[in-house]
Amino acid sequence: MSLRKIDTQKFETLRSAFRADAVCLMECREKDTQEVVPIICIVVQLDDGDYAITPFAKLYGADSPFELLDPPDPGNAEGFLA
Repeated sequence: MSLRKIDTQKFETLRSAFRADAVCLMECREKDTQEVVPIICIVVQLDDGDYAITPFAKLYGADSPFELLDPPDPGNAEGFLA
């Protein structure tokens, strides 16, 4: 199993934004659940001096990601550990 090209491109965009100190952490509300969640956003200053803030990645809330995710199985390229 391999990551999709779009996923690695988004990751590189996020890395570049962190290097440029162009990120912020803010709370947003999910439309479907109305839950308030922490979001990593990329911040860009526009030509007119205003800022554009783009939501980019959602952080896990109070739950531990280790309880929510099965990591990939290093012995099986198509499988996950349970």
